[in-house]
Amino acid sequence: MGQQLRRALGDDYFTLVDTALEPPEPGSVEAAFADAGLGLGIADLRTARTETPDRPDASTVTTDLHT
Repeated sequence: MGQQLRRALGDDYFTLVDTALEPPEPGSVEAAFADAGLGLGIADLRTARTETPDRPDASTVTTDLHT
């Protein structure tokens, strides 16, 4: 099936690899998903709210990714 998807989608096709990661930082989006106990998944955050009461424009917040 992967070969058919690669032919149909070309460069837009990608695969996800199961990689062991460090625990998420407390208070992060990743930690919220882990705390929800839903297991592995993908979340489309492109349409997520960018403003919160404590952060006028959360889209400008940056963080370090520990790998």
